[in-house]
Amino acid sequence: MIVAHTNLIASFWVPSNMEQLAYRSLKKDPEWIAPLLWASEFRNVLSLYYIIVKRFWIYPPFFRPLMKP
Repeated sequence: MIVAHTNLIASFWVPSNMEQLAYRSLKKDPEWIAPLLWASEFRNVLSLYYIIVKRFWIYPPFFRPLMKP
């Protein structure tokens, strides 16, 4: 059983440098648990992603591979 941090869970929906780690962790042990606060933290991660990438088109280093030339 893996106790998953919100950033690890969010990497399945938001492109990040942790995506491969998340899939390897899921493959190693598919039974995960998370603290009750994870849903609130997850909403915060998604809102920050929207503000940074979708609304203002600011690309931090880990989003640069997603940029179109």
